[in-house]
Amino acid sequence: MSIEELEALMAELGQPAYRARQTAAWVHRRGVRSFDSMTDLPAELRALLSERAELAQPLVRESRRSRDGSVKLLLELEDGERIESVAIPDEDGRLTACVSTQAGCPCGCVFCMTGRSGYRRNLDSAEIVCQVSAAASSAGRPVTNVVFMGMGEPLLNLEEVTRALSVITDRRCVGIGSRHVTVSTVGIPPAIDRLSGFRGQVGLALSLHSAVEQTRRRLVPYSRRWSLADIRESLVRYSSAVNRPVTLEYCLIGGVNDSRAEAEALTAFARGVRAKINLIGCNRVEGLPWRSPSPRAMKAFRDWVAESCPVVTLRASRGSDISAACGQLGGVSGGVSGSG
Repeated sequence: MSIEELEALMAELGQPAYRARQTAAWVHRRGVRSFDSMTDLPAELRALLSERAELAQPLVRESRRSRDGSVKLLLELEDGERIESVAIPDEDGRLTACVSTQAGCPCGCVFCMTGRSGYRRNLDSAEIVCQVSAAASSAGRPVTNVVFMGMGEPLLNLEEVTRALSVITDRRCVGIGSRHVTVSTVGIPPAIDRLSGFRGQVGLALSLHSAVEQTRRRLVPYSRRWSLADIRESLVRYSSAVNRPVTLEYCLIGGVNDSRAEAEALTAFARGVRAKINLIGCNRVEGLPWRSPSPRAMKAFRDWVAESCPVVTLRASRGSDISAACGQLGGVSGGVSGSG
């Protein structure tokens, strides 16, 4: 619940508004799991809250730690559905929670384990926010950054995603600044426009993967609904609305989208868009034929793009040894599983 929703509940219970802030602090800052533990609330209010509300955390079915320190969590929700999220520590002290927004994914990206698993349901805002606290618990320190890059397409669950954003970015709740939060999408222009109305400067990342229409439609089947030109225009509007650059995410697949012509198409797409480009090698998913180009080929692609777009980065995968990297999340136990 947002602070506003908690205040409305307190009003129903005949309580002053500041009780909402106290309750939110207990939940999000102190991580209590029972209303009885909220010792600065009157006993009568604690009893009423126990009747009217619920404090629940997903069950951690499996936790796997990568050589690079990343931790992948297999979480079981109340209905038995399973999802995965990842806690990613950085040397500079940051801890990023990579959260899922759907069980499965309807977008069908051909190189992605989540896309292979199919779509089962949307997550609600509580199930999204709980992944942030689960990441903090797994790492033993607070989360500083959140990326909506786990299982699912966030903008196909926009209402619950924005509710979760309101809790995550509210300083009275989780309290992570909006500039430290990024939402990733395959590109849904009407939803991108709606997200731009959310308060704050939430980052937006486009899972582009090719700026050649035919290639992209092969890699990202859901993208056939909108042209690259329409998606590009929505990115320009978003960047202007929130006053920050967008990110173009590009998964390099050997022999598919790593040619000089593809690099030139990418720079043409980025021209006039306030954007930074993140390149990453395709991560292996069991049963799929796609492979990353050689390190030399990836560097060559980066250099081609950098000729026209200086803000381009070739990123290293995190957590690939535990199937926690981009394209590998699937909500399954053990083995090679799979990210949306």
